[in-house]
Amino acid sequence: MVVNPQFDSDEKFCQGLAEVTIGSKTGYINKAGKYVWNPTD
Repeated sequence: MVVNPQFDSDEKFCQGLAEVTIGSKTGYINKAGKYVWNPTD
């Protein structure tokens, strides 16, 4: 599955989640590209 580029950085998926960064905020997405933890400082 491919997620459109929308993050400043990202990590590999681990146990179904990936850490993503937008600016100085970090959150987690699932393999569907949906946030399970919204980006926060």
